[in-house]
Amino acid sequence: MITIPKRLTHLTFALALMALSPACSDPDGEGQLPDTDVELPDVGDAGDTDADVPDVEPDVDAPDVEPDVEPDAEEIGYCDPQGEGWERDADQDGLSDCEERELCTDEFDHDSDGDTLSDLEELQLGTDPCSADSDGDGVSDEEEELLELDPLNACTFPAQYYPDPTACSDGDLWAVSACDEPASEPTEFFVNGVGNWGLGLPPAYSNYTNLTIEGASVENRHAAAVYDDPANEIAGFVLAQAPDGVSSAVQAVQAKRQLLSGVGNLVQEVIGGEFNTHDYNTAAVSRYLIRSPQLRSARAMRDALLVATAPFGSADISGLPATSGNTYTDYRVYLTTVLRDGQLITLVALAPAEKYELQDKTKFRMDDLTNTTALATATANDVLRCTRFPPADEIPQVEFLWVLDQSGSMTDDFDRVRDVAEGFFAELRNTPLDYRLGVTNMWDGGEGKLRSPPAWHRDQASFLNEIEEWVVDCQGCSGSSGGSEYGIQNARSALEYMSTNLAPAEERIRPNAEVVTVMMSDEEAQTFQGTSLSSPQGQALMSDFIGYFTGRTTIFSIVTNDGEAYRQVATATGGNYYSLDSPNIEESINDIIIAATGRAANYVLSDVPLSSSLRVFKDGQWVPRSRVNGFDYFASTNSIAFFGDFRPSDDDPEDAPINYVSVSYRHFQVNTKPGSAGAQ
Repeated sequence: MITIPKRLTHLTFALALMALSPACSDPDGEGQLPDTDVELPDVGDAGDTDADVPDVEPDVDAPDVEPDVEPDAEEIGYCDPQGEGWERDADQDGLSDCEERELCTDEFDHDSDGDTLSDLEELQLGTDPCSADSDGDGVSDEEEELLELDPLNACTFPAQYYPDPTACSDGDLWAVSACDEPASEPTEFFVNGVGNWGLGLPPAYSNYTNLTIEGASVENRHAAAVYDDPANEIAGFVLAQAPDGVSSAVQAVQAKRQLLSGVGNLVQEVIGGEFNTHDYNTAAVSRYLIRSPQLRSARAMRDALLVATAPFGSADISGLPATSGNTYTDYRVYLTTVLRDGQLITLVALAPAEKYELQDKTKFRMDDLTNTTALATATANDVLRCTRFPPADEIPQVEFLWVLDQSGSMTDDFDRVRDVAEGFFAELRNTPLDYRLGVTNMWDGGEGKLRSPPAWHRDQASFLNEIEEWVVDCQGCSGSSGGSEYGIQNARSALEYMSTNLAPAEERIRPNAEVVTVMMSDEEAQTFQGTSLSSPQGQALMSDFIGYFTGRTTIFSIVTNDGEAYRQVATATGGNYYSLDSPNIEESINDIIIAATGRAANYVLSDVPLSSSLRVFKDGQWVPRSRVNGFDYFASTNSIAFFGDFRPSDDDPEDAPINYVSVSYRHFQVNTKPGSAGAQ
């Protein structure tokens, strides 16, 4: 934006006044400036004399008197050429009081026309500081700037794009009125006083039930509630307890994970890093495929998980609903821990694996139940909000750096990587990302560098070829060091090198790109094979790596139980870690792509919504929640992204009013941080 000095010189100001005066409101309709204009004497007449005035001889006897060059202070007007009004700015808007008197603006109001744009901003934009709607199209100047319309042209776009081409007006565009009558998806609210929670749920969970817990008190915080969606066989619960020595949300989720094995076999798992909730608490997420040793309905599986993770026994619980329903052995389970001041909250959602894998809406509903957006304190209020977005200026950029273990023990796992490569690319092509891929290995002699060509690339053939030659065959690796596994060190070396001008242009990371690092190994990072992570030296090394990676990349690690260092850098940078032994590694890969899409999304909301309440429109068309052809919400970045036909395209005409978005939703109103004065 243009910067104007606090005080314009008189000459510059006069020129600006002449140029801008037609835009200012004209109260008398004569095209003249207001009567407060300073009228200067006509210096061209200064030498003229009146012929009728008699000559007067000077009084030679009169004493000499020095002329009063500087008039007394009381004789100088506020806005005379040397008046103090040229130096004063009563409303602190960057224009002096006298400059405002010369204009049509109010020297005591920084926003004379009340359109939220200051008088100085309006002069910078060229709009009328004395009219909230400079072009008279029914849209305020501030709103036109928000929607990237032309505040000086009633028809920003060609006439054919308006409902009435003969009298086109920006006020008739859909984007202008998109939030006039906002409506979110329906939500019902439930509270629990002992657990101190408020929960916003879709009407499908209207069977929400607060349970009675024997021995519950304010001191132990014991409380629980259950609910389910019978039609889609999704069940869930919320559990409260005292933290009992737990110091972080990640530590809490890992402790809960240990308890799940009492319900069934953990076939697959994903553990995420710690993040901040909308009400300033910390949380961590985890997801599992659990195989029960016996057939269970969704309600029965939920009850078993509740008892397994609660600090009280089944005999202490009363009020559980009947457990009727279809029975299954395999269940998908989402578990989130929220660490509050003096309290630990656990959110769990589950569904039969076969329903989960066939229906996207099952994934969305389970995420809504556990991403913490529906959880607040018992006294929190909810608010309806609508946000509009102009067309995104750029397609979000993401660099995917693959750091793969090239040692011989990975042969079988590379076969699985080959198998999922085609699906990986199919998933990428459906995202709104401008992506590139880079492949490197863990050989210390390679220092994590990409081979060039292809360096960064976009095509599947190059990706598969780099896996074969630079990783599986490790072409160019020398001696036995080809079996080294310096994954974390090579990832850092690669990022350091590719972030500087030392790297050739084709190997450099793009300045505005998000960087996602994927590391795969069947052993611990070699940096830590001789140095225990629990030792002071190991902790210092890990702290140094995390300090470097944080803010530069998000790491996703696919490792065995031996890869603790890989797991730590993943959770510390906001990524996830997965099991290399998972029967469905393709799901892990797709999960990484989806997470990257969320991190690069252009549409960031101003408040954290109850994600189940989101209602999205694009150019007046309702958008379904779908990762195939619709939108999805990403709690980690509080943003939405579009997929399939709803993605912006490079082929879209630039002069058309398209790709405008409106998002309506409910959100909890949070005014204070926990522990501060007035906190709930």
